[in-house]
Amino acid sequence: MTEDPRKRELFSSPFPDLTDQDIFEAMKAIPGYLDISPADFKEIYVLAFKQARERMVRGVKAEDIMTKTVVRVKEDTPIIEVAETMGRERVSGVPVVDEKDRVSGIISEKDFLKNRAEGSPTNVMSFLAQCLEVKTCLTLPLREQRAKDIMTSPP
Repeated sequence: MTEDPRKRELFSSPFPDLTDQDIFEAMKAIPGYLDISPADFKEIYVLAFKQARERMVRGVKAEDIMTKTVVRVKEDTPIIEVAETMGRERVSGVPVVDEKDRVSGIISEKDFLKNRAEGSPTNVMSFLAQCLEVKTCLTLPLREQRAKDIMTSPP
């Protein structure tokens, strides 16, 4: 199935490619009289869109969206505990620390996916599809492993 190039353009360009007809229809929808040409309207729209995009980009700070409390696991934490912790805390990754609480690696959902049997799916949806198809748990090979066995290092 091929993607419609118009859809790709709409979502990849900084603003939609407005046609004169789009502008004319928008202007007709505004009650009352507008003393502005479609070309001026388009220029104002493009400038306003750029301004709004810049404001939004500058307005979002890491502290506004980051997880404030860092959840971590020890290198010898059993994988089932790592998975339970990540699920309970609703995080997609955790730092792995050594016996001196120094970060030695990180475990993400992707590490769980890539550290199973050869030929296993490498993304969540493929994993779910295969689990539903075979009616068994594809993570059984991980059962006896520890955090240090599947973590990505260096973090």
